[in-house]
Amino acid sequence: MTMSGYYNSINDPYSGPVCDFMVATGQAVAVSLDRDTPPELIELRLRLLMEEIDELWEAINLRDAEMVAKEWADAVYVLFGLAIAFRIPTLDIFTAVAQSNATKINPDTGKPYKVVNGKVVKTEEYTPAEPAVHEIMRSSQVSV
Repeated sequence: MTMSGYYNSINDPYSGPVCDFMVATGQAVAVSLDRDTPPELIELRLRLLMEEIDELWEAINLRDAEMVAKEWADAVYVLFGLAIAFRIPTLDIFTAVAQSNATKINPDTGKPYKVVNGKVVKTEEYTPAEPAVHEIMRSSQVSV
């Protein structure tokens, strides 16, 4: 199975096309992120992300909704590329984090337990995502 076939089959409808683009342009896919990861790959992924965030920041400051929409999509595209480069199963990880964030909401009231300066914060009811993320990452290693 190709890498894009893998991403199309078990993740989401977005990872496959991003993976196809990355393969076509010679970008690394499914690299282990560890002490042996090439520094130039890490630098590339971070540089691409920062460029997109800067462009999104500019669009928001211009209050240009169409430009914000386009730059948001570019940032998401680059984030999917980062996930593909470093073997992150996007749908499973996103689901784990969303479920964790949901524990910041009181199920009886439908409101956050606590908000500080506009940010919903963790309380004793919060269930961290890290154990689920650890298990997902451990069990979903991609064979290349």
